[in-house]
Amino acid sequence: MGKDAIKVMLVDDHAVVRAGYRMLLEMKGGYSVICEVETGEAAIADYLEAQPHIVIMDLNLPGASGIEATRKILALDAKAKILIFSIHAEAIYLARAFEAGALGYLCKSSSPDQMIEAVDTILRNDRYHDPNVPFASPRSFKGALDPLLLLSAREFEIFQWLGRGYASREISEVLTVSPKTVSNSLVIIKEKLAVASTAELVKIASRLSDDPTRV
Repeated sequence: MGKDAIKVMLVDDHAVVRAGYRMLLEMKGGYSVICEVETGEAAIADYLEAQPHIVIMDLNLPGASGIEATRKILALDAKAKILIFSIHAEAIYLARAFEAGALGYLCKSSSPDQMIEAVDTILRNDRYHDPNVPFASPRSFKGALDPLLLLSAREFEIFQWLGRGYASREISEVLTVSPKTVSNSLVIIKEKLAVASTAELVKIASRLSDDPTRV
């Protein structure tokens, strides 16, 4: 590793994907992948020791999501620079990533040059968002785009886990919150999405989880 190389942490649960990231960055020159982990929990645990200049984080991870891991890493280091890399090309995911404190959001369908552009933009302390993803802020949303933008960060996290087939108690364990918090949040989520039952909510969450290109 060159003395002035940009230190990168890669967070993705697929080894072949991490290998592709590593090859792209190191072939470009000036970057060194110093840490690779498969989960958000591992990223949180290893961040301070690794001291990367930038973290490239998959959104959908086993256990803690990339959004949750981003939030917790920034609690450890408010200056952490994180790029969320995702299959999702919807405004809701980009909005959640920025709300959690990520400086960038890029779709996995993007070109290698866009990846380098995103990394370099974030290293300058500027935000980067994939030009193919529409931007909308949850705080400014008034109902014109997607009702999911009405959900708070925590409510959206619970909604996502519901779509993965997790029961309320399992969600409370994953997110380390009380079962009552999850139950209360589900009531609020149903109200915001105008859904009558938890079963209907599960269907909606599952459909979104299965169809990342839903508009």
